[in-house]
Amino acid sequence: MKGRVLALFKSTHQVIKGEGALSGAKISYRIIPVPKSISAECGMAIEIEEKDRPALENVLRERGLDVHFHEEQ
Repeated sequence: MKGRVLALFKSTHQVIKGEGALSGAKISYRIIPVPKSISAECGMAIEIEEKDRPALENVLRERGLDVHFHEEQ
C-alpha cells in the first residue's frame, strides 16, 4: 500500500459523510477496515492515493469533517 494515505475518522457516520462528499470529486478511493496496527476510534477508513490527499483535505474541510491522516510506509 505504499503511496497510499488513510483518512481516519472518529465515527462510522463521519466516514459515510466523507464518502458522500467524495461522490462529486474526481478522487479514486476505497472504504477499508482500519488496519489493526493503527489506533483509531472508528473501524473504517477512506484509502486514497497520496497524490490525492490535498484534494481530499479540501473536500472534507468544506464539509466540516474532522479527519486524521495516516501515510502508509
